[in-house]
Amino acid sequence: MNSKKITWKYLLSRRWTILRDELFTKGYAGPLEEYVGAPGRNLLVVKEGEKHTLYHGLESLKGISKALVEKLKGNKDFDQRIYKDCIRACENLVSVSEDVSRGALNSLEPEELIKRLERFIEACDQFAPFLALPNNYEIYITDKIKQFLLEKVGEREVAEYLQKLMSPKEYPFQILEQIDLAKIALRVKKGEETNLDKELNDHLQKYQWLSCYNFDEDEFSLDDFRERLDVLLDLPLKELESKTEDIIKKLERDDLEFKTTVKKIDLSGELLKQVKLLREFVFLRTYRIEMNSQSNFYLRPLLKE
Repeated sequence: MNSKKITWKYLLSRRWTILRDELFTKGYAGPLEEYVGAPGRNLLVVKEGEKHTLYHGLESLKGISKALVEKLKGNKDFDQRIYKDCIRACENLVSVSEDVSRGALNSLEPEELIKRLERFIEACDQFAPFLALPNNYEIYITDKIKQFLLEKVGEREVAEYLQKLMSPKEYPFQILEQIDLAKIALRVKKGEETNLDKELNDHLQKYQWLSCYNFDEDEFSLDDFRERLDVLLDLPLKELESKTEDIIKKLERDDLEFKTTVKKIDLSGELLKQVKLLREFVFLRTYRIEMNSQSNFYLRPLLKE
């Protein structure tokens, strides 16, 4: 029997735990097929030490994209559904992870611990398709936008205009954390009355989970944030103000540039609607991973038990 040769497409290379491999490669199969009509087949994980490199069969990737396009053509609201479902799946993953780790876990019978883990696995199954679909949607819409831009501004300008149209509408948590820490530094630098220990502890509670890309990775500590705060405090006041203002205002500048670009190229109708949604999907790229990190942080007590 002749076996067809698989052409592999590199996806990513990161430190992954075995459990992460299991949950998310499994999610690319059944749950993805149930949602969009095509499973992720031919997934290959190459392990070297603690680093895992993930490859996906090119024909399988094309199959997912084709199924997605058919869904989008058959249901004009399916793109909005993907976005909303992704947000819900992310929120559910975090909520379930926090819930199953509540209470005196060491008082629970093994059967109850397993039931709690199964609840988490079910939440992962619901979340997993959205590791693939936003990227596929981006590719689908980006090709349409490129064709439009090619006719409007010419080949040399396509990349520049595309970048302006794809700026995210919201900051991810990692940027919000930088802004909040810089604001603390500014208050201290200006000599404003502040309870620094309380502010740093509040900052810790809000953002400590950002470092938990895997289940077994430590959250940020108070010392981590204090060290970064000390670096900011070493800056001259004017430089610190300028850096902080630049980060805060970037979203506003990007939004103005987006609106100016839309007007300049006379983008309207259904394509404009899709481009606006694309900006939401650009935000989802990071949001999904951040919510997964927050989920990992909350789940660790259950896994330790």
